Amino acid sequence: MHSVNQTTDAMVRSILAYAENRLRMTPVPLDRGTRSAQELSFELDGLIRDTRGRRTRCSASTRR
Repeated sequence: MHSVNQTTDAMVRSILAYAENRLRMTPVPLDRGTRSAQELSFELDGLIRDTRGRRTRCSASTRR
């Protein structure tokens, strides 16, 4: 089981405070907006590896 110590508790609080501050902004900033499945597939191509460490083609654009 995982446990929370003083360091992880501080990290959790920091992350939640950051997220809360961003959500309170008007308008809420989006890092890059939305992307199509084809754009994501192009950017992820070669980054995903199979269980043997070989690069595999991302097929996000063909999934429905």
